[in-house]
Amino acid sequence: MDGAPLEHIGYEQRVHLYEYLPDGTVRPVAARYVASLLGQSGWLGREQGMAKDAGTSPRARVGWSSVESVYLDPCHWQTSTLGTADPPLMRNQDGLTEALNGWWPTATDSKASAGYRPSPVAPQVSKPPKAIGWNGLLAQELELTIPARLDLASCDAGEYRLWETNDGQSRTAAPGERIQLDVIDFEPGLIVVDMSWLPSASPAVIEQARDARLSLWIGRP
Repeated sequence: MDGAPLEHIGYEQRVHLYEYLPDGTVRPVAARYVASLLGQSGWLGREQGMAKDAGTSPRARVGWSSVESVYLDPCHWQTSTLGTADPPLMRNQDGLTEALNGWWPTATDSKASAGYRPSPVAPQVSKPPKAIGWNGLLAQELELTIPARLDLASCDAGEYRLWETNDGQSRTAAPGERIQLDVIDFEPGLIVVDMSWLPSASPAVIEQARDARLSLWIGRP
């Protein structure tokens, strides 16, 4: 349950997957999927995963998202003319990986002539995508780092939003946050597994996050 204290035992949660139809519309996958993972003492349950603390900026978290749209300007997600990544990119594993790896694209000639400059608070790709095995499936794994000098007060509504989910949730991030992402295709249905921690997280808390992340399994019961 959301906000419930966890113990160092196994837990199970329902996972909502979505598939894209040929016309680009999205619908829930009919098959039932669940996630099982090892709880961490002192952590709290979340609607999709777990976190070390309550609120939108926990010291560490492990979860998963069905990503509907990716903001190209996470600080100015509401007012930027850059908008979101092209919708077709959301429909397959390679496209979603490209969107999550292509923050604040390099200025083209047309953008440069219009005075466009990449922002100093853009997410930094600290580890580019690589293919890995994940519970018998192929995943694309990458890591992001949110700049430590980010001033949330300068962002729209005081939030730094990376993406929106098909369930209507926003993934926000905090200054200096390290984020490991795994983009997984269940054919049909894409899930982004997300493990992250803040600079304030102790080595013990980071180890708990990794323990939970390594224990995670998602599939049909």
